[in-house]
Amino acid sequence: MKIQDQINYVNNSLSVIKSKVKAVFGVNLNIDEINLSAPDRHNSFYSSYVIDAEQEVARVVDQLADQLQRQNIIKNVDKLDDWDDVKQFLDCVVDKLQKY
Repeated sequence: MKIQDQINYVNNSLSVIKSKVKAVFGVNLNIDEINLSAPDRHNSFYSSYVIDAEQEVARVVDQLADQLQRQNIIKNVDKLDDWDDVKQFLDCVVDKLQKY
């Protein structure tokens, strides 16, 4: 999955999660979406973009996990080491919220 696809996946999942949490629990999650765009060329700017994207994904997922835990919507979150772990976490939260 390309980096921009990962960012879009996180943003889409975050949007679904935020709206579902507000509808079911009446809680506003205060998390900003990732707003990065890829540079035109694969050069040093692209390397910086990759690093920024990874940091932003980590920030958003950490904030999401923290806020959901504080509201007792989810339990402790295992360490998320890579993209597969992040994707699995987001999918699990969306699936759990869809059951309400």
